[in-house]
Amino acid sequence: MFAERVEQRLRRDNRVWRLGLLFSILFHLIAFLIFQTGQERLWPYAAAGPASGDPHAAAGGGAMRSVLLRPPLEIVIPPRPEVQAIEPVEVQVQPLEELSFAEVELSDPGESDKEGPDQGPGLPGGEGGGDAGNAMEG
Repeated sequence: MFAERVEQRLRRDNRVWRLGLLFSILFHLIAFLIFQTGQERLWPYAAAGPASGDPHAAAGGGAMRSVLLRPPLEIVIPPRPEVQAIEPVEVQVQPLEELSFAEVELSDPGESDKEGPDQGPGLPGGEGGGDAGNAMEG
């Protein structure tokens, strides 16, 4: 009983493989018939156009021909454009006023005629620990 099931399954699998192969062959045959193209040239580097010796073929035997283009015999230089004369205009210049800077009197460092506060940091002869100058600015 078990062997019969295996044989049936093998027959069914073989039938699926045969049908798949048959459909693949038919599909490829149809694709080749539909997309049929003309013959390919044997030599891909052949020049296009009529063969040599044909009256419609280009002249020459494959050699290079140089062409010399001459400039025109008469070179025409255009005339200069006319420029209108510009009359000078007088400009009145006002004299600059002389600026005088008053000399600023600065006292020597440590001397001043101003009195500071009686209390607070930085007093001469003051008592205090201070912060030992750890600030980024003065």
